[in-house]
Amino acid sequence: MASLFVAGSFFVPVLQAAEVRPVRITQVEQQPVRRTVSTFGVLAPRVEDLSFRTGGRIAAFHVVEGQAVEKGQELAVLEKQDAQDAVNQSRIRFEQASRQLERFEKLAAENMIQESQLEHALGEMESATIALQQAELELDRCTLRAPADGLILKEYLDSRTTIAAGTAIYSFINASRPWITKVELTDQNAFIFGPGATARARFAPYPGEVFQGKLTKQAGIADKNNGLYTVEITIETHGRELRPGMVVEVDLLHETSETFSTVPLDALVDVRGNRGLIYLLDEGDTLAREIPVHLVAITGGSVAVAEPIPAGASVVVRGQ
Repeated sequence: MASLFVAGSFFVPVLQAAEVRPVRITQVEQQPVRRTVSTFGVLAPRVEDLSFRTGGRIAAFHVVEGQAVEKGQELAVLEKQDAQDAVNQSRIRFEQASRQLERFEKLAAENMIQESQLEHALGEMESATIALQQAELELDRCTLRAPADGLILKEYLDSRTTIAAGTAIYSFINASRPWITKVELTDQNAFIFGPGATARARFAPYPGEVFQGKLTKQAGIADKNNGLYTVEITIETHGRELRPGMVVEVDLLHETSETFSTVPLDALVDVRGNRGLIYLLDEGDTLAREIPVHLVAITGGSVAVAEPIPAGASVVVRGQ
């Protein structure tokens, strides 16, 4: 029989008994395993609720739902009379303490007062300064301003009612922050694609354009109804206009830090579960040895195996 091996485009005859069989070979490579999972999600913004940091009665609303706003723009105000009175009183006390301190410093320079009197004046000045700063802060807190450029999504209140500190007034999208989408993964993929995994996103209104993203959150348990794990993908906007509810096509990408022996999928025979066989040529390219292998991952037309096969080894891909 006679066997015939093909190395590249050359036939290498190997005489055995009575038969000539052509085969094709290629080389084993050492590569990291690259996995890609494609799925779809619905785009959602990172929404935050805006509220006053102090309580009071609402005096006016300055924006409405759906309105674009700029950073620092006034959105709503509380009645300010009490806060303004507190500022005025604190300022009077501050000015009195300032004049007293100035006078005592001159007297102390002439040794006409005791040191303790000067220290008391310094203490009064410090206390008056703190009180004025706090009063001005409380007055400023009576105005609700946009924390960044963005969009008012929802107005929770529509009347000039009395509210407590922290009561949500508006729902707001920060235009400078990334958008998110949530997708579901099988248990196997949930273990492979953890937080930090790279993502690529595509939107129908921007054909051919790829938006970068990352997997930022992952559910710790599967949904009891479908057994899938919900993950959150954060997407950079690249300055493009995006809208809530847009369908987004997401590719999750993962590459292992270690390399594996990689052969073409055609090199595998007798595959059973995660096991199979490949045929390697010996050093003289005269015999093919049967090698059992364990499959690590199949990506496209290649398969990574657990066995440490030297890079450059010749593996049979046709004619096994």
